Amino acid sequence: MSNRGADNIAVFAVGADGELTPSSTTPCGGKYPRYIGLSAGGGFLFSANQKSNTVTSFAVDKATGALTSAGKPLASPMPVCTLAL
Repeated sequence: MSNRGADNIAVFAVGADGELTPSSTTPCGGKYPRYIGLSAGGGFLFSANQKSNTVTSFAVDKATGALTSAGKPLASPMPVCTLAL
């Protein structure tokens, strides 16, 4: 989940009963993460940071959901979404 006021991305664990539990937060690398999306294989997450005019990328640990920065931010004029191909 993207948190626009806090400028971070929240990760949740899924319990055996399907219940979500907050797991961690990661700074989105920009301001006002308007949208986050996963790559087709789920290995990367992209954050469209509307007020910093950037798209940032993160590698996703598929076992834990932990996010790790995966490169330099991409400049983009007022991004509001991403598209995984």
